[in-house]
Amino acid sequence: MGISEGEEKAKHWLEGIKANDPKVYPKNTLIVEALSRGQIAVGFFNHYYSDKMRKKDAKIPLAHHFTNNDVSSLVNVAGSGNCNYWLL
Repeated sequence: MGISEGEEKAKHWLEGIKANDPKVYPKNTLIVEALSRGQIAVGFFNHYYSDKMRKKDAKIPLAHHFTNNDVSSLVNVAGSGNCNYWLL
């Protein structure tokens, strides 16, 4: 976001997240569970966990929010190999 939108916009976005007093969870599944119980309105987690959790309970009200040309849509390539690179 800092590269494509500028550091000021990236800083503003991060400050907005911080202003919402985000809760940090130690595991992706705990984020999905909190979302499904309505304890939080938004969660950042690896998207495949929502599908994994839906297999346990099809009623879990979750949605992916991938959008075109939006730098806030993140693709995590951790599952494609043992590498720690950001794709820009």
